[in-house]
Amino acid sequence: MRIGISDCLLGTKCRYDGQHKRSRFVTDVLSRHATFLPFCPEGATIGTPRESMYLVRSESGPRAITQKSGLDHTDKLLGFNREAIANISAQNLCGFIFKAKSPSCGLERVKLYTADHQPTDETAQGLFARAITEAFPMLPVEEEGRLEDPWLRENFMMQIFAYQRWLDFEASGPQMRDLVAFHARHKFLLLGKNEVHYRTIGRLVANHDKRTLSDLLAEYRPLFLQTIGEKSSLKSTLNQLQHLYGFVKKLVDEAEKASILESIDHCSQRVIPLIVPLKLIELAARKHQVTYLLDQHYLSPYPQELGLRSDLKSSR
Repeated sequence: MRIGISDCLLGTKCRYDGQHKRSRFVTDVLSRHATFLPFCPEGATIGTPRESMYLVRSESGPRAITQKSGLDHTDKLLGFNREAIANISAQNLCGFIFKAKSPSCGLERVKLYTADHQPTDETAQGLFARAITEAFPMLPVEEEGRLEDPWLRENFMMQIFAYQRWLDFEASGPQMRDLVAFHARHKFLLLGKNEVHYRTIGRLVANHDKRTLSDLLAEYRPLFLQTIGEKSSLKSTLNQLQHLYGFVKKLVDEAEKASILESIDHCSQRVIPLIVPLKLIELAARKHQVTYLLDQHYLSPYPQELGLRSDLKSSR
């Protein structure tokens, strides 16, 4: 996988003060499963160290102005953005991680100031983050600070690995049977994100109108990518667990059944993490060779060593 990233998060000393903002999760954990395409709009156009900037409100949109000297670097940064977008288009990225609160890379809640240096109640996106999200609206994006939240981290990891599987699927020259197989393996993942979309996509793949594959893919792609970008809730997760359990409840003995149901109940009360009922259901599926369940990406949506479902706070 290739992930775009604000360069300071990799430990590069490119911030305005000549320091970095290394993310341990990025460099020590995610780096085992992905390579990174780093960007530092301000360092590349202005240099490091440099005078700090903030976003100033204007009729034409936020301007990047230095705090002391009042220099306007907006045009330089916008030029960098155009070149970066052309570069990213050829990279097949599966996600982007931005530095929070940065006037160039902040994904949201970047403070806006007036021309006379007074803070306003308004916020904006950083200039680079806005350019990337507008150019690639389906690309999974997140800020490094939000990835400290176990729930947001789990959702983002699920999203980028599903996005990468979609890129691999598109590049494989798929046939109709391949789309059916791809969708079948993602059914429970989609169900946990948005049940309405799940049913809409299911009807699309059923293809009762005998549409061409190219027509189906043109409609399937945005629906799939939009759905995997939604956040799972505890309610939808419990609904998923009940659906998964339905595939093994007639196969397991009373003791196994009681253990699974108790674990789902305790998960709903946030006494145990999600990994417990999922593993019990998976063990039952393996014991009784329920292939359909074992093939579901939802059981292993990303490398298990990430351990994201072992945290009680990974569901909300």
